[in-house]
Amino acid sequence: MAAFSVVILAQVAFKIHHGLVPIADAKSVVGITALAANLTCLRLLWQHRGDDMNMRSASLRSRNDISAMW
Repeated sequence: MAAFSVVILAQVAFKIHHGLVPIADAKSVVGITALAANLTCLRLLWQHRGDDMNMRSASLRSRNDISAMW
């Protein structure tokens, strides 16, 4: 994960230095992937949200992440 972060930061620095704009397709793919991951987590947590406070908190955070993406 750290190596991935370094590559991303290097790309950002390169694009800022050369005045290039971000690629919209790549941003869209990352956003859709994040939405799918959050929906999957929420689906898994939803049936257990009443078990205890930790499960309720995790399901609320997943729901809020999804609503923030819209």
